[in-house]
Formats: sequence, C-alpha cells, structure tokens
Amino acid sequence: MVLVARFSILGLALAIAVLYLVQMLVSGFQTEMENRMLSVYPHISFHHSEDSLPSEFIDGLVAVESDLLGWSTSTDALLALVANNQVTQSRVIGIDPATFDQVSDLSRFTQRDLSESIEAGVFKVVVGKQIARRLDLEVGDELQVFNPNFKVTPLGVIPQSKRFKVSDIVDTESVLDNLIVYVHREDLAKMVGVAKIGNRILFRVKDPLELRGVVYIVADTLRLQHSIRLSVSTWSSMMGVQYSFLKVIENVFFLLLSLLVAVASFNLVSTMIMMVHERQSDIAILRTIGAKTWLLTTTFTLTAGLIALIGISLGALLSWILGYALEWIFPWIVELMSLDEIDVIFIRSFEMRFQIADFLKVFLVGSGLAMLGALYPAYRVSKLLPSDVLRYE
Repeated sequence: MVLVARFSILGLALAIAVLYLVQMLVSGFQTEMENRMLSVYPHISFHHSEDSLPSEFIDGLVAVESDLLGWSTSTDALLALVANNQVTQSRVIGIDPATFDQVSDLSRFTQRDLSESIEAGVFKVVVGKQIARRLDLEVGDELQVFNPNFKVTPLGVIPQSKRFKVSDIVDTESVLDNLIVYVHREDLAKMVGVAKIGNRILFRVKDPLELRGVVYIVADTLRLQHSIRLSVSTWSSMMGVQYSFLKVIENVFFLLLSLLVAVASFNLVSTMIMMVHERQSDIAILRTIGAKTWLLTTTFTLTAGLIALIGISLGALLSWILGYALEWIFPWIVELMSLDEIDVIFIRSFEMRFQIADFLKVFLVGSGLAMLGALYPAYRVSKLLPSDVLRYE
C-alpha cells in the first residue's frame, strides 16, 4: 500500500511540475519581451510628410498628457546592405540620438552611448547582432548602403549608395537584432531625401498594453492643430502577434496540462479506494465500537489531502529545478540549432519568473482536483456496513 501511495505522489508531482514549469516559462518570456523588445521599440509612431513640427508644441503635448513619457523624431527607408560579398535588405532608421533615449532603452544593449555611436555628418551606423553576423561585420568595419531607387542624371542612371562605418553592435537577444539598423537622421536624409521618406514622431507611453486612448488623443491633437495627414503604427503592429501568441499559449497549455493533473488525481482516487478496501475490516471494527462516520470520512479525506500536498510540494520543487536548468541550456539549444537565424523564436534567452499568482493558480487546481477525487473514497467509507464486512471474520 505504501508503494502505491508513493506512485500516486510521484504521478501528481510530475503533473504539477510540468504545469507550473510551463507557467514559469511563459511568464519568463513575457517579462523578457517587455524588458527587451518593448523597451527598445518605440510604442507609438506617427508618420507625416511635413518637413518638421514645432518641438515646443510636442513638448507641451507630452507635458499635458500624463500617459506620454517622452518623444523623438525619426526617418526610415528600406535599403540594401552590402558587406563582405553578402547582401541583405533592411529598414534603415534615421534617429536623433539626443532625444532617442526618451522613447527607447537602446543604450542598455550597446557598448557605447548613442551620442558617440551616431553622429551627424560622419556616417556611422549601429546594427543588430544578427545582421552583423549575417554580413560578417564587426565594430570598425565598413557597410555599403544602397538605395534601390536609382538617380537619373544627364550622364545616365546612377545608383545611390553611401559607405557607413559600423560604430556599435546591438545585442538584445531577441528578434529585434534582425531588424535594427540605426543611422543619424540627417545622414539618411542626405542619402535618400526627406521628401521621399517622410518623417516620424515617436512616443513612449506609461502602459504599452493600453495604447488606444493615447493614440486617439495625440492623433486628434496633431490633426486639429496642424492640419496634417497622419498614419499611425504601434509596437503591436510588429510584435503584437507574438505577445498575443504567448497569452494564448499560456491559457491553452494551462487547460491541457490541467487534464494531466486530473489524470494524476484519478490515480489518487484508485489509491484511496485500494486503501479503503484494505482497511475495511478496521473501519468496520471502529464503526462497531462507536466511531462516528464523519470521523472516518474525514480521516480518509485528510489522508488524500496529505498525499496531494506532498505531491504538489514536490512538483513545485521539481519545476524550479527543471526551470533553472532549462534557463541555462536554452541559449545553448538556440545556438546549436541556429533557431535565431531563421526567426523561429523571438527571444534567445530568458529568466524563469516565479509568480505568486501562477503558483496559487496551480496549487488551487492541483489541490482542488485531488480533493475532488477523494470524495468518492470517503463516500465508500460512509456507506460501509460493519455487518457485511465482519460477517465472515
């Protein structure tokens, strides 16, 4: 009987470990996504075709609107990058390094400050780690940037290109490393022309998950005050699918793995039924000498609860061990299988996140299913008749 109880504890512990491990894994991915991708990528971008807007007006807008934390400007263009006989295409973003820190924490992932890495007129470029790997670039190398729109002159069609010097490499350990190519906005304007690429006003907000109200307020204010045509994009247009995917994965896996806990609870039911069958003579004797039915049913219910508590505790401990082991080997797996090069994942490393809410959710599901499974054995105890059991004793 003791062996069967141990197997029940082991089965419940494994089910709880898998369920809680998935919860910690998803929480870790969500946290890393918010700390890296949402901190680097500007939350709101308004594209317009005007040469510029008064900075005093936008400063006042940020000061009045409490949900806005800062603003900056940028330009961008889809250009071809050539280096070391390798060619790739990427969106080159021209930024103002003096104000870009207000909308992005890019400097957290660079070796030097943006004001040193990107300067107007010297044609420096900051590239993501994956782009640097693809083009075999290092800091100090030269990168040839081509504009696919050829320039027509009296001498014929001339391709527009410029040689940039790689001043820094960004390593966010995320999919952004495949997208990041930053230059000074004045250098990009000289190469492509502001009239052809337009301007963007970038904003950072307090809560990037609640953007709709802020977007409407800012867009209406800009349209009313300056009568300009705007197109709006947010971080969710690029990363919203991944974030929603994590939410769906969390809920779906919790539901599916809860069924695994339910199976382990049925194993506990079998264990308790066998215990009732093995101890039915003792139960009958206790009933004969005056033991109350509620006392016997409570005893078996508490026994099931104790087995469930031990199983859940061991499962939580096992999930922590497996979680930290997975945290350690995950970057190695990504590197070994080259998953980051084919954009299969959007975070290349993460930290397991212990959330009290997740633990309570798993604990309630595990203990609830286990105690629910203990009801039938307790019912069998309450219906056991001493005369039937002791008739042949």
